[in-house]
Amino acid sequence: MAEIENKAAQEEEKMPNLLFNLEKPFMFEGEEVKSIDLNGLYNFSIQDMYTLNQEMYRLGFRGSNLESTLEYCCMAAALMNKKPYEWLYGMGVRDAIRFKNTVNTFFYAKV
Repeated sequence: MAEIENKAAQEEEKMPNLLFNLEKPFMFEGEEVKSIDLNGLYNFSIQDMYTLNQEMYRLGFRGSNLESTLEYCCMAAALMNKKPYEWLYGMGVRDAIRFKNTVNTFFYAKV
């Protein structure tokens, strides 16, 4: 049992830090947002995805691969950081595209 726990701890240490640094910080509710912590993706569950899918449907989004949309990526970051969905609305376009690609890379590629 200790061997399994030790291996899990070693694997956790190998995971890269998923802190997304913004090229252009923005303000949200009087707070400057300079980076977005995406480390919660490592603990994201199917239940979290289901919750986000249901919210996307409620907001009128339809289609396959919702997780690849900018809206889904923003909602996931908000959920992980315990912020409202509107939290990232002030993000610049360049950062938004890079952000979406970072989240999608996590979902679809081995990081």
